[in-house]
Amino acid sequence: MVLSAMRNPIRHTKTSDPSFTPAPPDPLDILGIVRRGWPIWGLFLLLGAAAGAGMLASMPPSYKANVRLVLESSGNRYLQSNKVTHGPALGDESWAQLHIVTSEAVLLPVIKKLNLMEDPEIGVAPPGQQDDSPVRKLRSGIRGIASGLGIQAAKPTDDQPNETAVYKAMFERLFVTWEAQPAVMNVSFESKDPAKAALIANEVAASYINYTIESKRALARIAARALQDRLAELRTQAATAERELLEYKISNNILSSDPNPATGDKTNSMGSHIESARLAVLEARGRWEGVQLNDGTDSWASYIPDNSLLSRLREQYIEVETRALDMESRVGTAHAASRKIRKRLAEISAVMAAERRRIASTFAVELKFAKARFDELRSAASVVMSQESTNSDVTARARELESSAAMLRALYGSLLKHVSEDNKLDNDQLVLPDARILSRATPPTRTESSKKRLFVLASGTSLGLLFGAALLFGRGSPIGVFRSPRQVKASLGLMPVILPKVRRRSRSRAAPLGDIALQMPYSRFAEGIRLIWTLISSGRRERPVQVVGVISALAGEGKTTIATNLANQVGMHAELRTLLIDADLHQQTLTRSVAAGATVGLKEALDQPAKLGEYVTRMDGSGVHVLPCPYGARLPNAAQLLGSRKMEELIQEAKRSYDLIIIEAPPISPLTDFRMLYPLCDGFVYVVEWGKTSQQLVLETFSEQPGLWERVLCVVLNKADEGALKSIDAYKGKDYHSYFQ
Repeated sequence: MVLSAMRNPIRHTKTSDPSFTPAPPDPLDILGIVRRGWPIWGLFLLLGAAAGAGMLASMPPSYKANVRLVLESSGNRYLQSNKVTHGPALGDESWAQLHIVTSEAVLLPVIKKLNLMEDPEIGVAPPGQQDDSPVRKLRSGIRGIASGLGIQAAKPTDDQPNETAVYKAMFERLFVTWEAQPAVMNVSFESKDPAKAALIANEVAASYINYTIESKRALARIAARALQDRLAELRTQAATAERELLEYKISNNILSSDPNPATGDKTNSMGSHIESARLAVLEARGRWEGVQLNDGTDSWASYIPDNSLLSRLREQYIEVETRALDMESRVGTAHAASRKIRKRLAEISAVMAAERRRIASTFAVELKFAKARFDELRSAASVVMSQESTNSDVTARARELESSAAMLRALYGSLLKHVSEDNKLDNDQLVLPDARILSRATPPTRTESSKKRLFVLASGTSLGLLFGAALLFGRGSPIGVFRSPRQVKASLGLMPVILPKVRRRSRSRAAPLGDIALQMPYSRFAEGIRLIWTLISSGRRERPVQVVGVISALAGEGKTTIATNLANQVGMHAELRTLLIDADLHQQTLTRSVAAGATVGLKEALDQPAKLGEYVTRMDGSGVHVLPCPYGARLPNAAQLLGSRKMEELIQEAKRSYDLIIIEAPPISPLTDFRMLYPLCDGFVYVVEWGKTSQQLVLETFSEQPGLWERVLCVVLNKADEGALKSIDAYKGKDYHSYFQ
């Protein structure tokens, strides 16, 4: 039977191929959570807005005064480009001025000048003018309580009159920004007193301008001192170099830096002659080798240059050849005159060849003379170079000393001229500020509250909304659990049945819920039970499905309620002999619910399967038979009993007496009992608690039990919230719920 069931899975209960991955939340469910939870997030939204409004009420009004400055770097660049001044310009990068304005070097003079150390808003107020803000009152109260308890509280550091604390307080109220053009800078100061805000803003701008001027003057003085020090250093170095050169010339008897100037000219001239002699040798060798290699060939004559004799013979040859061609054209080649002229041409050619051979014979002599000339010049050059190398070290050292002295004299003269020109100018008058004031600050007439107050109010409202949303989704998070049929279809590919949560008719936790479908036949719960039976009936048409197990991943998911109501529905309306078995040997919830007074049941039936009818009880109303499990305590060998041969014989005996057997199985995840009972069931109804049981846990039960997916008839999402069901089914229309009571 088991093998047949595994080979023939129930196709109609599978909606699609399973992904076996957790399904994301249903968007309609999330919208429903937000819509139903409006009192919660609305309350927190109001609380956040109220908190923001309270903070705004405690915030005193403030005024912001603004000074506009424009950077003036063009004047300094003009003076530097025309070499009028050479002092470095402070803050060439415009963005660096933002940090300079808020530096201690600019703000501390303002603090001292305006005596802000004793200002009640920025510094520490004098006695009798202490700040009465809520924060200061709270601190004073805490110190008073600590003093009453005998605890000596340390005086807060912000009550001590030091420049650092006042600078930090002033820094927090100072704002420096750029306008659309990077050359215009806004310096703003915020205060409770509009006159004080304008005064401090103007003083900060003036302090910034004075700081830039003083910084440039200090840099100019440093540069001037550096130039004077460098000038003195160069003067000393130049004098030392001149003295070393003079001493070296005297010790080596040198009148100039080149002791023998003619030697250098002679060396250069001999080098030129040697190069000419080398070229003459190459040319002579080329002519001689060309004549030797091409002797007897047509190209031999091309290596012989023409002389005056060859030139005259060539002219005669051309003249005679012209006459021969003219004569042959008139009388023919066989005529005596033509032969005479041709003989004359042959004689001229012989003379020319003899002259060329005579000239060729002179090439060897020319090559010999060229080599001799080259060797002679090279020997002479060796003698000259030997003479020059004798004094090379002395000459090189003298030239080096003379070059060093000349360079130091030139540097000293140039720097002396530069310093002389600078001394003619008053550098203090040439120092220009980096910025000038476009418009001075005036006492503002309107408070600076719009952006800050809106930000505080928006922040409080947003935080309230976030806390409300966190509380709302924390109570019923849709992430990682099954809450809609779409999720079951997408993740498991099985037919889903969703049942609403049923309420007990009495306050006792033992009040029975197994007859809800009978007492409320037109409720959505009863319709869901009928749908489960419809799916089982459809499976029975395709193959025998006689033993149905009602299972769940964990305990408390409602499989007892599903099993009892399903059995009552089948027994009451299907007119099938139905047996309901409590196979949970650990909790026996079904037994306590429908057969609390039973004294015999599953244990006795396992010992005597043939007497099954003696150990069953009947439920009121439907008359369904129940095989209870009336054990007083948990059985340590429950898995062995469910997987024993006796249990198999009991199921076979029940099949002969009943048309449908519904078994409430133990939970799958924490116990091994289900694995022992699994082969005895033809199909399963998988109960999952809506919005509570983890999707990952359900998927693990399918992966740990091979073949379970093929034999699951449907997945029941139990204990669903009525309001959530309306949101999930919203796309079905308002009339969908009109049939349910």
